[in-house]
Amino acid sequence: MKTNCMFQYATKHRIFADTGLITMEAATGLFEKNRDDFISRLENDEDPEMALWINCNHAGDYDETLHHWQAGDFMVIDGQLYKRV
Repeated sequence: MKTNCMFQYATKHRIFADTGLITMEAATGLFEKNRDDFISRLENDEDPEMALWINCNHAGDYDETLHHWQAGDFMVIDGQLYKRV
């Protein structure tokens, strides 16, 4: 399997994950694993940000994302995550 993805998850005060090159399977697994935590931190105004980087040629290649969730782009209503329009 190709290791051409990276995963990052943080708030303004703490980094939870910042991987090097990993597989798409590992990256999507981390994204899904942290989804509920992202929602919880968004509800608590912790300004979370989570990104799944793809097609990376090296560990500093942050050109393309499959998912890039930033707190300002979402809202939580009754525990459900919605993208702002």
